[in-house]
Order: sequence, then structure tokens, then C-alpha cells
Amino acid sequence: MRARFVVAFLAMAILCASAVAQESTAESWLKSGYDLSINGSHEEALRAYDRVIEIEPGNKLAWINKANALVMLNRSDEASEAYQKALDITNRTLQSDPDNSILWSEKGLLLHNVGSYEEAVRAFENATYLDPENEMAWKMKGVLLSSELKRHEEAVEAFDRALEIKPGDSRTWSSKASALAALGKKDEAREAYEKAIEIDPSNAAVWKAKSDVLNTLGKTSEAEAALSKAKELRYQG
Repeated sequence: MRARFVVAFLAMAILCASAVAQESTAESWLKSGYDLSINGSHEEALRAYDRVIEIEPGNKLAWINKANALVMLNRSDEASEAYQKALDITNRTLQSDPDNSILWSEKGLLLHNVGSYEEAVRAFENATYLDPENEMAWKMKGVLLSSELKRHEEAVEAFDRALEIKPGDSRTWSSKASALAALGKKDEAREAYEKAIEIDPSNAAVWKAKSDVLNTLGKTSEAEAALSKAKELRYQG
């Protein structure tokens, strides 16, 4: 559950950043909960989000943030229930606005977080059909196809579409590299990892992944150098 949360949290935060302002009391509790979460006070944040939900039961952002806090507290079943509440709200909104690519992306992220991967892929496909320039939807489709469904060829295609739109995203290059490695395309994977490192040379995990690929290619000295760099950057795995 935590892994799914880590993958989707940033994208969900970006999508929800432009949410319509709530009435002052709910808005203040929502801000309080967010501040508490940032400080690591997840129990207190949870109580703040519950206050928002008491005032506005249909506040999707409050349900999402509540779920995120529950994930951090290792209460995964309750987190799934809260994500489902947010998903229900999103579905109702989509009934009146079915051509909204951003809403379909939100639905995809929430389906991802409740473990409905095939449905999530379909939601992201709807998002990209409505807006072919929706880079996040292409990227998240790739993540699901590769990490959860092991459909690596399709994942590479989705990552390529995302990179056409945003070629400077190191995480997408790294995700593409991982999918290529899973397909046995080690040289292409190495090249993709190198591109990710060129964009963001401070990512220890990518240096470690590059080291692993280089080892499989028999490039021992280069692999050792990449691993040394990962350790220098405090890689923990």
C-alpha cells in the first residue's frame, strides 16, 4: 500500500492543488491538517481532516489527505476506504463532466491507490484520449503497466509518449529504463538510465539501477563506479 501511495502522492497533490476554496472553517482545518502532515504529526492531521469531512462530507481533497495520513500510520485498510470515498466523489463529478481529462486522471490515481490496476489503466487511457498532451496520464499509465501489470512493452510505449511531451523528466526516463531492463533490453536500459542521470545526477537509486544493468552487460568496472556513486549519494536499498 505504501509503495502505491509513494508513486501517486505527488501527482495527486498537483492535481488537487487547484481545488475550489472551501468555506473558511473547512478550509482552515484542511490547511491545519496539511501543515501537521508536513511536520509528521499524522494523528493530529487525521483529526483535522475528520473535522473537514464533518463540515463538508463531499470534500474530495480532505478524503485524499485523510487516506494519505492513514497510509503514513500504516492503517492501510482504513486508507483504502478513504481513497474509495474520494473515488466515489470523483465518479459523481465525472457523470456531469465526462470529457474532463484531469478528472479521468484523478480517477486513475485513486483506482491505483485502491489496487484496481486494470480499471486505472482504462481511466488513464480515457484521460489521454481526451487530452493527448496529458503527460502525467501517459506516465502513470506506464507505471501501472510496468510495475503492477508487468506489461512492459506497453509501458515503454506510454513512457515514450510522456517523454515526447516532457523530455526532461528524469523519473520517466528511469521508469522507462526499468521496463526496458525487464524486457531484457539491457543496452537500451543503460542508455535510458544515463539520460535520467544526465537530468538528475543526485538520484542514488538510479545510479544503483544503472550499476545493476552494467553488471548484467559484463561491464564490471563501470558497474563498480556507478555503485560507488550510489553509495556516495547515500543509497539505501
